[in-house]
Parts: sequence; structure tokens; C-alpha cells
Amino acid sequence: ESQFNPNAVSKANAVGIMQLKKDTADEVGVIDRTNPSESIEGGAKYISWNLDQFKQSEPIALASYNYGIGNVQKAIFKDYDSYNQFSLANPTPDDQYNWIQTNPNIPPETKDYVTKVLDYKKYIEQYELTNLVMSNKSYNKNQVRITE
Repeated sequence: ESQFNPNAVSKANAVGIMQLKKDTADEVGVIDRTNPSESIEGGAKYISWNLDQFKQSEPIALASYNYGIGNVQKAIFKDYDSYNQFSLANPTPDDQYNWIQTNPNIPPETKDYVTKVLDYKKYIEQYELTNLVMSNKSYNKNQVRITE
């Protein structure tokens, strides 16, 4: 969302490369939200915390990062029966992604954000694998995770 501009400010007053709001920045120890290294470190801490909150579900953690953890928890509560059945079924990442995309309580902007970040992740993982193969180095396939 910041387009890598450390001075970017959103309509919601999220600032910096990782678009941290003031309260979130305070929680993760970021003093200067426009400082790229502080912003990235703080954003990584916040995403890690969201992953812990949502059983390592990348799509739901990303939605929480974008829309706010409280808003995602409200969306889960509003659709609790569906979410409870979903979470007990040991969902795959694709199932988790589809739950976000089809949930009427998650706004389109957040759905787009989740898609965009996961697409970037796939691209980076594919790029890393291509570089390993092109370098003719041996590698352990467990070191690089490719999602389809």
C-alpha cells in the first residue's frame, strides 16, 4: 500500500513502508514510523503476532494486519458457526484464503490486499527456486516452499 514510500500516510493515518498506525507502532516498539528499518521490523513483529493469534494462517493474519485484528475477530464472531466448522476441519491455506474471500464481513480492500501479498510471496518463492536451479547448486526442497 505504501509503494515502498517511507513517508506514505493512509486515510486511516497508517504511516511508513509497513503502514503502521500509532497504537500498533507503540505495541511493537516503533518510535519513528517513517524510518524504513524500524517500520519493517515493527511490521514483521506485528505479522508474526497475528500469525500466532490465528494458528499460523497466513491469509487470516494478513487480513488482520490490513483490516485490524479486532475487525477480523468481529467478522469471525459474526460468522462464528461457519468459522468454527472451518477451523475444526484443519483447513488448508487455500481453504483459509477462500474463507477470507467469501466472508461478507471482510471488506473488498482487505480481500485485495491478502491476494496481492500472497501473490508477491508466490513470486518471491518461485524466484528463489529458479535461482537455485539456475545456479546448479543442490538444495533441500524443504528449504523452499512453493505454493500453487
